[in-house]
Amino acid sequence: MSDKARAEELLVKMFNLRLRPHFTPIIATQKKIQYWLTVEYCFPDMTRLKWSKFEIDKGDTMLLKVKRLINGVMLGAAGEKCREG
Repeated sequence: MSDKARAEELLVKMFNLRLRPHFTPIIATQKKIQYWLTVEYCFPDMTRLKWSKFEIDKGDTMLLKVKRLINGVMLGAAGEKCREG
């Protein structure tokens, strides 16, 4: 949780972007996104990471799920250095 708070502070400092909790994925989904970013060095594969993981309420639209995905990737990549090679 402290990593997420650190990443949110970094997004505010770098881009003046304040994310509301409703627009971020739950912690379990954030960990899966973080795996794709730190181990695989790529955007999450949506054939393996299902869209249902981004649904919090029953009436969530597809646009809201995409926002959660993008915000989760931004949170995961905030402050990370580029891989060389």
